[in-house]
Amino acid sequence: MAMVPGSRGFMKPLVALVDLDAFYVAVERDLNPCMLVDKPVLVVQYNPFENSSPEESAPSGSGSGSVGSSCTFGVRTLPFDSNRIISDHNNNGSAIAVSYEARALGVKRIMRAIEARKVAAAAGQELVVVQVPTANGKSDMEIYRRYGRKVVDILRAALPGCPVEKSSVDEIYVELMTPFLKTFIANVGGVDECIRIAGATHIAGSGIGDDAAAKITAAEMRMGFAGHGAKTDAELRAQLNQSSFWTPPTADDTNSDSPSTYALFAAACAAVAQAREKVSVAFEGRLTCTAGLGISKITAKLAGGLHKPNQQTGVYPTTASISRFMRDVPIEKLRGLGGMLGQHLIAHFPTAGLLADAPTQRVVDLIQNAKWAKPHETASRVMKLAKGIDDEAVKERTRASSISTGKTFRGSHGSSTGPLRTFADVATVCDALCRELEVRLEERRSDTGDVPTVMTISLSTLDGKGGSRSGQWPLGAGSSASNSSALAQSLLKRWAKEVGANESNLGITGLFVAANELQSAGVHRQRTLDDHLKNMPPPAETTTKPALDAAPPTVATPSSPTRPQPVPWICIACTLENMPSASRCEACGTLRGGSLPPASTLALHKRPAAKSLSSILGGGGKEKKQAKLRR
Repeated sequence: MAMVPGSRGFMKPLVALVDLDAFYVAVERDLNPCMLVDKPVLVVQYNPFENSSPEESAPSGSGSGSVGSSCTFGVRTLPFDSNRIISDHNNNGSAIAVSYEARALGVKRIMRAIEARKVAAAAGQELVVVQVPTANGKSDMEIYRRYGRKVVDILRAALPGCPVEKSSVDEIYVELMTPFLKTFIANVGGVDECIRIAGATHIAGSGIGDDAAAKITAAEMRMGFAGHGAKTDAELRAQLNQSSFWTPPTADDTNSDSPSTYALFAAACAAVAQAREKVSVAFEGRLTCTAGLGISKITAKLAGGLHKPNQQTGVYPTTASISRFMRDVPIEKLRGLGGMLGQHLIAHFPTAGLLADAPTQRVVDLIQNAKWAKPHETASRVMKLAKGIDDEAVKERTRASSISTGKTFRGSHGSSTGPLRTFADVATVCDALCRELEVRLEERRSDTGDVPTVMTISLSTLDGKGGSRSGQWPLGAGSSASNSSALAQSLLKRWAKEVGANESNLGITGLFVAANELQSAGVHRQRTLDDHLKNMPPPAETTTKPALDAAPPTVATPSSPTRPQPVPWICIACTLENMPSASRCEACGTLRGGSLPPASTLALHKRPAAKSLSSILGGGGKEKKQAKLRR
């Protein structure tokens, strides 16, 4: 039965948010299933204060990497396939991910390792703590990025023709186009089959059932909401079959040329359910995902947070359903209202429903009183979000235009984690960062043939003189980490000269290196040669030949100034690389610019043989498994 008789299609395409459940835990379980599956697990940041030396020994993993084999900035190198389970109960690393088994014991993501162990022990279980991989003196998140890319590939194949946007390391938006949904209905055998597959979907805003989960606060979500829990497929269907939302289709619903809203919504829920199942099958059930479906990014994201893990929730695409769904949502869960603006408005409008119904001028006045820029535009934006309307479209991102890496130095002066003082210190850091950058650039070159054309360095300093400088990547500079490091150091020296920095006490507290404007190697080579010719002086009116041993310039600069591009920032709590516009860490929720107390020295626990990267992400010639939906 169609919820809106005679309605045809959607106002705009439905959007799905696919959120990878306890993502960092899931990756670690896939790497080390016999030690971590079905156990309460906490994944923590590396310890930037361990001050180890390369000579210190530690238990070796049985994978290709060895623990303690190298050390940079006092941090041991721990490859993804090495032994990273922490047996030292004095280690106090901060959490970036908590398994649902640990959440059921009361462990929350805001806890550090010692407190989390105590909470688990009080509940009668031992918590397994795993540290993220490290390389070049910092966390090495590449293994997580590769898993994320693999999931994106699976979703693209399962939902052909639908734009896919990788929003963060563990969140992917998909726009479910009407032509795809019509084809999907035909391929699965009709609307009846779509309804059967979609039957395990929670429906929010329909007026049927309880939407109390919408009242979960943003703080509860960030801490690791313990109310979420895994359900078997049978339990989930038994619970949802009590509602009367999913009913047999009518002739109006099954019109193949113009399916009803109800039919297209059922197809969308079914298609996402199938895609999620294919992800689960690809990783043998160790990596699952939760989905939210709605008329916009904001409704999809909010819906996806209601029922976890390995479940999905849809907001039926009618004005009445969206209004019911948004009514009790705390406003701090709306995008852009988790900070100061949200704190200012929450005293007057604690829920999205109250904000949506407020007089526009009153909202404008409140924003203006808070000294916020563009009060009329801001008021219009937040009131739209409160109604579930989101102007931000799903943007297909095939390839990133830049790759960056960085590290912060906020420890005590004179320590291996303290501010960088001299150019000798800077050279060591540039070498380490460019080694990581070159590994990622080489992977990009192998995949697409792209090379960087511009390097940007960004830095923060104790005296506030930090900033950024950019320079053109010369021919051949992308071929080695040493060339990249030399270019970065040249840009840093240019910065120091231009701001009058004290070269004996630079006081650099954060340094980031970005490879920008990636493009095909042929285009880059032609552009670089053209710029070189433009910058050449006119030939002198003489017959004297130029000296054969004349030295070329060490750093090529653009013929016109290059606007520095915003670069990602590194979370001080969990070391995740975040988008430049993010005010809070995508992984752990820590505010940008936050600080942490020191963590204690790591000790490691032996683990069995680890997998190779090729076997993890589809290599090794294993026969692909066919995804089958649970019935």
